[in-house]
Amino acid sequence: MGAVCRPIGAASTRPAREVLEEAKRQDAFVFWNHPSFETPNAELNDFHRDAIEADLLSGVEVANGGRYYPNAHRLALKHNLALIGTSDVHELIAWDYEGRFRPVTLVLAEDRTPAAVKRALFERRTVIWQDELLIAHTAEMTALLEASLVVSKSGWYGSGSVAWAELENRSSAVLVVRNEGGGVTGRSTIGQPGPVRIEPHSSKRLSLGLDARASSVELRLTVLNALVAPQEPTKLTLILQP
Repeated sequence: MGAVCRPIGAASTRPAREVLEEAKRQDAFVFWNHPSFETPNAELNDFHRDAIEADLLSGVEVANGGRYYPNAHRLALKHNLALIGTSDVHELIAWDYEGRFRPVTLVLAEDRTPAAVKRALFERRTVIWQDELLIAHTAEMTALLEASLVVSKSGWYGSGSVAWAELENRSSAVLVVRNEGGGVTGRSTIGQPGPVRIEPHSSKRLSLGLDARASSVELRLTVLNALVAPQEPTKLTLILQP
């Protein structure tokens, strides 16, 4: 998926625009690495704007090592760029990541072939996993969370109208959720205050107070460590049938 500028090393001696055009000629996926901005809400400069408009630049690094770039995240959404996270390891991995894992870019490909991975990158189907933070476009984040967080069991406490749900985290990532309540149309509900941390491959019980019992109940969650925009966590609704 990379491009080779021949002769080898010529990229450093050619104008940047020509290098991007050569990469496009080779059908390479090109992203902008660790973009830092002195101004928090800075816009693109002319070079990057022109490259995006000419379809020469397809992604931007939003997470690099332990750094998260909220303005790069904002610009990626504005200009429909793939979200990329990297470790930026230049030497031994253990020197930078002893006791923890490196940031990675999850690619939601249809299969494990290079062609499918490349197609998914160009279609912006990526999720960044950095420490305990997930970052993605809304469609990809929703797909990941719906596959990861499921109601394994549900029921009622006693004879009252307080429902409970066992939420199972089937992923390898920590998920931190806040119960926003839910229920059925026209009925007030009470959520569970405070965030609930669900470890990988484990379950937690959440409670939901209703005015009356119902055969089908909405459980509305905010996944606090799953960002679809800067400072915007993902909203997710699960259905209980207690």
